[in-house]
Amino acid sequence: MKKNNYFLVARNRDTNTFKILRVYGERGSQLEKIDYATSKFKSSDELIKLLFEKERIDSLNTDLFIAYKGNKKEMKYLEVIYNSKDDRVQDLRNALVFSSNKNLSKSEEAKRIVDKFCQKMEYNSEFYNFIMNENTNLYSKFIKYFKKEKSFGMDEDSTIHNKPKYSVKYVDGAWVINSYLLIRNIVEAFNRFDRFNEKENIDYLNSNVPFRKLINNRLMIEVDSDYIDGQMNIFDYMNMQEKISDDDKMVEVMNILDYIGRDTFVKRGSGIGFNEKKFSNYEDVDLEKLKTLIKGKLRGYMYLYGFHKYHLDEANKYMMNTLELESDVRLDRAKIIEYLRQGKNLDKAYEWSKIFTKYLEKSKVYKKD
Repeated sequence: MKKNNYFLVARNRDTNTFKILRVYGERGSQLEKIDYATSKFKSSDELIKLLFEKERIDSLNTDLFIAYKGNKKEMKYLEVIYNSKDDRVQDLRNALVFSSNKNLSKSEEAKRIVDKFCQKMEYNSEFYNFIMNENTNLYSKFIKYFKKEKSFGMDEDSTIHNKPKYSVKYVDGAWVINSYLLIRNIVEAFNRFDRFNEKENIDYLNSNVPFRKLINNRLMIEVDSDYIDGQMNIFDYMNMQEKISDDDKMVEVMNILDYIGRDTFVKRGSGIGFNEKKFSNYEDVDLEKLKTLIKGKLRGYMYLYGFHKYHLDEANKYMMNTLELESDVRLDRAKIIEYLRQGKNLDKAYEWSKIFTKYLEKSKVYKKD
């Protein structure tokens, strides 16, 4: 695989399956080519609708993002660039031509994008706070240049105190105007600020990033230089494993959450326990496992998730305001994922989910696809 090949990925939010989309006939290509293609569309909804109509994706409930391997061979993700009302996207489309020809620093449009960013950081306090709270994909090194308590763009021992912020283009070897990844992420940060307030942006990330990370291992395989498109589907991948992967275990556990309801875990004094009346006619030691495999913080998180999800469903049913409940549910899911990534918590939760699923199927309130 060529260095820093980028991939446009469509993730089905309902099933957490994904597909790598070809851009101009290529599965993996320059970031500039992907940005050039997606920036023709006004929004993700417009692009997703077209992809669905062309049968490139199987659901309108799709998360589009860009994936690539970082320096440490881990998967990294970028948000997609769409066209906005501002001329900054046209500037980016012009700049990427220079970048493709390896002379980005000669692009006046790239410099103008950086200047606009500097201006907005200086005169728009909301934008400044949005950026400084690290709500974007901008490099930390770049963001630190704008910390008000330090000399702009220089180390603490520097004597340059009064240079204008626009000089950021030339500090540290002028790396800023030689990095297409930074330039495009500045544009994406502008677009994100226009689209979200800070809370909405965090909610958006919480609802997508944890589930993108769940497909890390499978993405690693599909972006490998030796991977042949179509050579292996998900069932082949699962069958070749000696044991079920952690990604698949995580998906299984997270999928079962919507079926626990508010009566699976109940308060008992100062604690929370499994509701033995949830099912009847337990087999062998299943009841004991249902009571003990999920415990501690995870039991509390799942109790809160069931509680919040129940009230969210009720609010949706009666067309009530759901903003706060949606935020609660996303936060609960994020906490559960974080907890499951620690130690052997995932293995125990997976075993619990398999037992729980068995009784759901028996009670005819749950049907697996």
